[in-house]
Amino acid sequence: MEINLDQAYVGAKGNFGKVQIGTFDSIYSNAIQDGIDQFEFADIEGSETTKEGDTIAYFSPSFNGLEIQLSVQVKGDAESEVAASQVEEDESLTAVVKYSVDNLTLAFGYDALENTVNAEETLGLSASYQLDGATTLLAKYEENTDVDSRVGVGASYEYGIGRLYGSFQQVDLELSGSEDYDEYALGATYNLGDNAYVYVEAGQQTSDELNFSAVGAYYSF
Repeated sequence: MEINLDQAYVGAKGNFGKVQIGTFDSIYSNAIQDGIDQFEFADIEGSETTKEGDTIAYFSPSFNGLEIQLSVQVKGDAESEVAASQVEEDESLTAVVKYSVDNLTLAFGYDALENTVNAEETLGLSASYQLDGATTLLAKYEENTDVDSRVGVGASYEYGIGRLYGSFQQVDLELSGSEDYDEYALGATYNLGDNAYVYVEAGQQTSDELNFSAVGAYYSF
């Protein structure tokens, strides 16, 4: 039995793999989006995905580097607004296929968005390559049907007492009257101990070309 109070789910795992039920991060977001959106403050947004909650997920064991993940959201709330969309009562399937060989990990993700009003499916591809013990290179492509496509690249470097990292994303919008845009962010952390660090981040986000900088601290209990 597994209980995670932070994300509010229960699960079980064994030779068959792992099953989770409750509220937890989207398997699509974890596999496709999180590598590029690697920041504490900055938000390099991905294409639309099914929102968290009321979800059951299955994670297969690794078969010679191949992993399969499936999740279904089994209940929606017709009154919950999700950005410009609404969630309605229905099931929504999300699927991820990952393959790892040596230092390379590839992933394909699919989110049906079946219980999000006025939303079409999202597809994504991602790649992660461990260049050496400290450096990771990242890339992704996403497409939300009739809404947008996003191409992102990033890198992360562990320098011993912290991490240097950055991402760049090009966003092409298909909606009439919308303008394409680029966004980027850079960051660095410095470890204060095993469970604490400080960070600084800066960059440019959204179609409004909003420049930002941030300094903060993280402490884990």
